[in-house]
Amino acid sequence: MKSYLVTGGCGLIGSHLADALVARGHRVRILDDLSTGRRANAPAKAEVIIGDVADAATVRRAMAGMDGCFHLAAVASVQRSVEAWLPVHRINLGGTINVLDAAHGAGARGAGTIRGRASAGLPFQFPAQCRRPAADRV
Repeated sequence: MKSYLVTGGCGLIGSHLADALVARGHRVRILDDLSTGRRANAPAKAEVIIGDVADAATVRRAMAGMDGCFHLAAVASVQRSVEAWLPVHRINLGGTINVLDAAHGAGARGAGTIRGRASAGLPFQFPAQCRRPAADRV
């Protein structure tokens, strides 16, 4: 049995990931600020810490004793990233740095992040248009 931190684990995708980890017998701790997720989405067997990934001390506390981390916490709104880019940057980039730093400091064996188009600031358009020449894409 491994122990995993799931940031954003009370959101739609994070809660399903946490459910799957619990179902496989792993210990799960969730860090979520509940800005878009709901506490009721978390598996009953998961430990939930209400906090912000932008707060390094909170992330270090949440990461303590974990074998790995799945980082899903983010502001996933292109509109918010345009209207309030500093707070969004603090959460999306600063939070990711905090999570990776805490994972390293805790000796976690792995950390992964999942990002969608909105948290990367990409438009919702399909098929996506690429403006770079093929030779530039590696």
